[in-house]
Amino acid sequence: MSAPRDEAPAHHVAGAAPPAAPVRLCVMATLDISIQNLFRGRLEYLTQRGFDITVVCGPTRIADEITARGVRLFVVPMGRWFSPWRDVQSVTRLARFLRRERFDIVEVSTPKAAFIGALAARLAGVRRLVHILHGLVYQSRRGMARRFLQNVAAAPCRLAHCNIAVSHSVREQAHRDRICDRSRLHVLDRGSCNGIDLERFHPKLRKASAAVRAECGVPADALVIGFVGRMVRDKGLVELMDAWMRLREAHPSLRLLMLGDYEPRDRPPARVVRAVASDQRVRHLGWLKDPSRLYGAMDLLVLPSYREGLATVLLEAAAIGLPIVTTEAVGCRDAIDPGQSGLCVPVGDSHALHDALDTLIRDAGRRAEMGAAGRRWVEAHFEQRKIWELYEQTYRRLMATIAG
Repeated sequence: MSAPRDEAPAHHVAGAAPPAAPVRLCVMATLDISIQNLFRGRLEYLTQRGFDITVVCGPTRIADEITARGVRLFVVPMGRWFSPWRDVQSVTRLARFLRRERFDIVEVSTPKAAFIGALAARLAGVRRLVHILHGLVYQSRRGMARRFLQNVAAAPCRLAHCNIAVSHSVREQAHRDRICDRSRLHVLDRGSCNGIDLERFHPKLRKASAAVRAECGVPADALVIGFVGRMVRDKGLVELMDAWMRLREAHPSLRLLMLGDYEPRDRPPARVVRAVASDQRVRHLGWLKDPSRLYGAMDLLVLPSYREGLATVLLEAAAIGLPIVTTEAVGCRDAIDPGQSGLCVPVGDSHALHDALDTLIRDAGRRAEMGAAGRRWVEAHFEQRKIWELYEQTYRRLMATIAG
């Protein structure tokens, strides 16, 4: 249950309009970690602005952390991978819940929850269904798996009353792939699902670089390439390690600091896993709940991903003042000001990746210029409260234009 609220006053000034009823919003995501990371701060902001929020996600071990944010929690059996019988049960249970609660707005996001939640919302007669398109998971698949995932991605787009893409390149690719017509898919300003906390990700973190490097076992005078993300093929781990093997020979002081965990699916080849584990100049720290301090130990950030929705780690790194090397993939190119805050290379091209990293490794002045430009760019376009305000405006407009 949500935190207790103050009692409403027993009377009001004669002739004054009664206080507006809170907007009852249901926010749905597959995993509890998505609630913690993708919506950090936004739920609290909307609660303060008169929204009464219920969160729906799969089984969780952090229920207390979620409800401490002033929201209610409803748990439904739901995993990342598809299981027809369990998914039918989940849709049925969710539809009953939504029909009983009669929310003003239901927001669905992340692929599995978007699919199941949109079906349940329509079965329950929800009048205002918002779908957040975080990315296009089918992009790196082939054959029947790709076609299946395309249909899964298209279903909530067609069922929702309002579709929001987290980046312009996701919007355009979804239109080209016939997932959702661009006229029905909107982007809030330059994109982002939650914006960037400019105080949490601030250049001052780099002042503690020596102390953080000591904690990580990285020499204070090393030049550090950082990687933050899931340790899977889709993130370009093969190309990164191929480029690294050449870079480490040319630059003896170079170190690679990697934050993220391997996953059962899409695991990189064994040779990549062995190289990460055996190289004394690679520090693999696994997944961290809050990686912000670790950015301060880096000199530049690399993300050679094949696909993203909007690569938040690139925006976080830029906010701290790190230059970036990434790919021209959907969702990556929106998170960089090419040539100003960093460099873009073709997807899957380890040679171009090596050359771009080598260029910045050899030029401290350019790294500093790009880092400063990146901070200014994030301040101008991705400040967190600005994004929250755009969500609020979208939802209040939806309340005004679609009758309950």
